Amino acid sequence: MILQRALVALVAGMLLLPMLAIMLAGFGRLLGAMGDATGAAVLGRIALAAAILWSCDLVFLLAVLGMRAASSPADDTHSEQ
Repeated sequence: MILQRALVALVAGMLLLPMLAIMLAGFGRLLGAMGDATGAAVLGRIALAAAILWSCDLVFLLAVLGMRAASSPADDTHSEQ
């Protein structure tokens, strides 16, 4: 059950974190174009942190999927009878 919840959270992060990073980077560039260099730098760093978190999320998702595959019993639908 815990593995299933972790899988759901990681898949949600896989879908949402890249959108968050892109929106933050775009808003940071908008602030930079409007002359707010400090706000642009802060949002650029936050977008970078979101992108790094997304890459970690993908690695953890792969690990959880591997644990789930290793813990589930083998499917014997193709065995000869």
